[in-house]
Amino acid sequence: MGKKKPRSRLSFTPDFKAEIVEPCRRGDRSVGQIAKDFDLTETAVRDRGKHAEVDKGERGCLTSNDHEELAALRRENRRLREDVEVLKRATAFFRDGIAVTVHPFIEAEKRAGHSVERACELLKVSRTAFYARRTGKPGPRSVRDAELTKRITQVHQHSPGTYGAPRVHGILRREGEECGRRRVARLTWEAGLQARHRRRRHLTTIAGPGEASRLDLIVWNFHPDSTGLDARGCGEITCIPTGEGWLHLATMIDISSRQVIGWATADQMSEIR
Repeated sequence: MGKKKPRSRLSFTPDFKAEIVEPCRRGDRSVGQIAKDFDLTETAVRDRGKHAEVDKGERGCLTSNDHEELAALRRENRRLREDVEVLKRATAFFRDGIAVTVHPFIEAEKRAGHSVERACELLKVSRTAFYARRTGKPGPRSVRDAELTKRITQVHQHSPGTYGAPRVHGILRREGEECGRRRVARLTWEAGLQARHRRRRHLTTIAGPGEASRLDLIVWNFHPDSTGLDARGCGEITCIPTGEGWLHLATMIDISSRQVIGWATADQMSEIR
């Protein structure tokens, strides 16, 4: 004698429930007959009738919506209790010192059989990062960053050293590399690469508005004259950095002998006389 084939589970849709309940409320068929017509047990038919009476307010019990809401509240309450327990364990885990990373705690939660997913959500940690750290293998983003950093360094050295992140990004895009401008800038900064550029020339000798102009007696003739020692001279001012600030040194040089015949120092250029 073969095994009895299990009955397929019926789906109690709202329309199906109404078809079961309506004959019960009319009373034109018995519970047994209704159960036989719908291929149900008598207990299932009676339960459907009781639920229909509760939903219509004819019985002083919880309605189906009340049962669903109560079940949802119980699930939420259970989840909140679990969250509180996770946070309590995390507080006890990090109590003895400042934690550098939360991954050891999540690893302890995993060994204890608790939910890793919920612990990561509460501590705002990526599950992908946790498992990548656990296996010791770098993630795809880290691998891609390493490849881009190597290529960025090559382009920077080939420039040589004059290309910054914008130019490097332009070259990588022309070569077909899929990378964003901000990503290239971040990797360039992390690699310690910086573009060299020409410094702007700043005008340092600015005549005051009330100063009188001086005649050019030398007329830009700086050729030495052996017969004219101490006859023509030119001056130069140099700024020397010191531990107490800038020191301004003014010298007077004889054009013929190229020797310094006088000098003066001051904290300000305008104080040199």
